[in-house]
Amino acid sequence: MENSVRIDYFAVTVKDVPPEEVLEDILLIPQDKFALNA
Repeated sequence: MENSVRIDYFAVTVKDVPPEEVLEDILLIPQDKFALNA
């Protein structure tokens, strides 16, 4: 079983917070631990 995180790209970019910053600075998870699924 895999863990997943869903980030609302529109919501975070409207607040001038890049999704990458949410992952690395807020969730403290390195971006290389994620596979982006569209």
